[in-house]
Amino acid sequence: MQPKPARSWEYLFPTKLFPSRTRDNLFRTHRPLWIHLQVVDGAVAEPTLQILGVCRRHNSSLHNPLGQGDAMMNEADFLAANKSMDFVALNEHLKEVRPICDDFCARHGFAYMSRPAIGRYPRLRIAREGLTKLYFDLQMELDEKGRRFETFRRDLPYSLCGGAYIGEDDGSKYGVRFQKGVICFSGKPFDQVGAVLQREMEKYLPTLEGWNAKYLKDNGEKVQLGT
Repeated sequence: MQPKPARSWEYLFPTKLFPSRTRDNLFRTHRPLWIHLQVVDGAVAEPTLQILGVCRRHNSSLHNPLGQGDAMMNEADFLAANKSMDFVALNEHLKEVRPICDDFCARHGFAYMSRPAIGRYPRLRIAREGLTKLYFDLQMELDEKGRRFETFRRDLPYSLCGGAYIGEDDGSKYGVRFQKGVICFSGKPFDQVGAVLQREMEKYLPTLEGWNAKYLKDNGEKVQLGT
């Protein structure tokens, strides 16, 4: 009897972004560090840090994952420190744009990523399986100090990222990933998201679909998993 293949789940949790000024006195946001966490048959591999080419202030940002630098907190600490926060109420407004995502998913074969995998901070992530995995990620951004908003206002900023990635067996325990992403929009008040969400996903979907395995290997970021 052949052994059952290992069941594997992978999660990416972003750290805080740090803005700086350019020579033209404009703010520039540096790439975030992302914690890559892989679970194989219930066993958690050693977390690793990655740098993605896109995505700005991410709604589920893990603060200071290595316990270094300024006083920031990770997702678990944030939840523990905000036990009284009504996350259901904080996410209530997303019902307004879910029909747009529902329609997009039905027409293009995407599916929602589960809430436990993406955290409780307002966010919708849809993905499509295949040889090349595609995703769109709509997320509430952070405030100017890099902190999560605790109450909803219709002028709070949202961003939409899209991306594609492939996994490959290179002989190591967890293999490698080639990935590439794009910012569809950022800093957009939620009041304006519904008017542009479908258009932006439709606009960038052909780009993501064009990022096949060869393109990602030649132009994407290579990440060694589990190291």
